[in-house]
Amino acid sequence: MTKQEKFKYNYLIQTDASVRGLKSVHSYNIRGLQKNGQGGKEFRSKAFGRLIDDPISAEIYALTEALQYMQEKGFYGSIVKTDSLRVVEMVKNRENNYSENKHGRDIVYLRKLLDMTKSKIIHGGRNSNKGADVQCQVAWEKKQFSLRGKKVGGFQNKGTTGKKIREYNKAKRKNRQITAQK
Repeated sequence: MTKQEKFKYNYLIQTDASVRGLKSVHSYNIRGLQKNGQGGKEFRSKAFGRLIDDPISAEIYALTEALQYMQEKGFYGSIVKTDSLRVVEMVKNRENNYSENKHGRDIVYLRKLLDMTKSKIIHGGRNSNKGADVQCQVAWEKKQFSLRGKKVGGFQNKGTTGKKIREYNKAKRKNRQITAQK
């Protein structure tokens, strides 16, 4: 990313998805983007579950949810970071419309959302996408997600992910201490 590109983008969106059997958990974090290109204050965080058994479809769904939120709120100029290299390649390869592929319509729709919100998709490894990854893990452990599209545990509230994760880890340590004492 060049210095000129950094100033074109105002938001950093990190997405992740996880599939176990026929169920999936998706998450995204949206942060303001500082002038140095680093993520700033988090203002939207969400984890949610669906009945999706394909990892590519799950990643696409998380990306779509985050971009639809940005479009609804009128926020433009985002860098979208996902740990799925396959999805990034599918979106960036505009010569192929994937009409023979089961993800074809979803990829075309995702491209349109990226264009409408003036966003750019990039690949980031799991370490650079830690917030969304941890959010998925916590949702699986706590089983705090709905498969009917309703509220997903405590993660639907704005900007509470870090606090919720710290509270969860603190409670987990306390339970271990109580169990060890018995």
